[in-house]
Amino acid sequence: MDNLGHWWSLAAVLLIIVEILSAGFVLGSFGVAAFITAIVAYIGFPIEFQLIVFIASSLVIFFTLRPIAIKYLAPKKKIETNVHRLIGKKAVVIETIDNFRQTGRVKIDGDDWRARTESQEVIPIGREVIIKAVDSATLIVASF
Repeated sequence: MDNLGHWWSLAAVLLIIVEILSAGFVLGSFGVAAFITAIVAYIGFPIEFQLIVFIASSLVIFFTLRPIAIKYLAPKKKIETNVHRLIGKKAVVIETIDNFRQTGRVKIDGDDWRARTESQEVIPIGREVIIKAVDSATLIVASF
């Protein structure tokens, strides 16, 4: 068992490769711990101490570095679309906007959108409005 450092190094490399192919930084935590343990093995510490170092470093890395890695490396949940670029732009009413009757359409950049107002104001055809927000596939508008 003179080559335990090599085995720990091999385990570290394999675990990190598998981590790259998966997600969650679980195997990566063990891979980093195996790398730390490989250094301890190359120094010449006995197997019992190596196992203690591996277990302790695995726990420390898993419960401290893993949450940090997930926070900064995980994709953000909110996915922005180009529809949010419409906020603040002007549009022209092509169907009377009436929240009570649930009618209303506007045209902006050549596209026809369903629209409603923030208030209960009725906005007639031909009027210019400003887009205040986007709610699903509906533009929230206000006259100005």
